[in-house]
Amino acid sequence: DDAGMYMMDLETGDVSFLFSYAEIAGIPYPQADPNDDKHYFNAPAWNNDGSRFLFLDRWRSTSGKWDGFRTRMFTASSTGDDLRLVTDKPGVINT
Repeated sequence: DDAGMYMMDLETGDVSFLFSYAEIAGIPYPQADPNDDKHYFNAPAWNNDGSRFLFLDRWRSTSGKWDGFRTRMFTASSTGDDLRLVTDKPGVINT
């Protein structure tokens, strides 16, 4: 529950926890298998004024029942609040 997305203030070094992998994985997605899927966060990017960022939630089968990663996109405020799912149709990337 303490593994996930963190924010670091580069001037002060202060770190704050935004949300966990478990929290994001708990948001329903097609063909979810909580006992097999392993989630990763990837490619965070900020908007121009620093008030929001987007990131990819990628997951793969740990048992090998399918190849590659599946991906969906989220956006959140700079504090991790106001989390929004941008896509609800995950893409499949075979890498």
